[in-house]
Amino acid sequence: MRKSENLPRKSEPLDEDQIPIDILLLTVEDCEFLGCLSFLNPCFRRFYGGDDLGCVYVGDTGEDQMKLKIAVMKCHKGSITPGGSLVSAMDAVEVLGPKAVFSVGFCGGLDLTKVKRGDVVISEKLITYSPSKVTRDGIKETGVKVPLKSRLSRLILNARDGWSAPLKNPKEQEKVKVHCGAFLSGPEVIEDSKQCIALRSRFPEALAVEMEGEG
Repeated sequence: MRKSENLPRKSEPLDEDQIPIDILLLTVEDCEFLGCLSFLNPCFRRFYGGDDLGCVYVGDTGEDQMKLKIAVMKCHKGSITPGGSLVSAMDAVEVLGPKAVFSVGFCGGLDLTKVKRGDVVISEKLITYSPSKVTRDGIKETGVKVPLKSRLSRLILNARDGWSAPLKNPKEQEKVKVHCGAFLSGPEVIEDSKQCIALRSRFPEALAVEMEGEG
């Protein structure tokens, strides 16, 4: 993984030669941000996208005719907070014109019999759990369920093909699984086991929960 001190210090103005891009990656934590940059070819550059975007790192991945132009940005925690993923994505999409946007980061597993710590979970459907109506008969869900677009839905079926986790100990490779399933998204970080059980009973199809994709 790259280190922050080894990143480009100077920012260049973002111009038409850098856009449109193929994929935009949004991150929050430094380890997520540096992890994404580590998959770009060494010639990536740092651009300043103005007050709306701030710093944008643009590079490519792949070889020859299969290269994809990737932009990596950092945003604040949360979805609808100032500078959060929703605001950042809306501004970035308007300027960079990506074909796809991915929020990259940590999530919490809901079904510990399926998802273990260190596993990779890819969202094939996003469910907002916070909007709800409490009645005498129980909780009535009023959130939204958003599936992936058909192109991405087909691609994630082969997401694990040929991929190996970047582990220091290759012998641990078999322990890391890749899952594709439904994601819950809401405004708070869920760490209480009782709350996880409650969410799992409300949304039995969900594999994980996170807080960046609610918007």
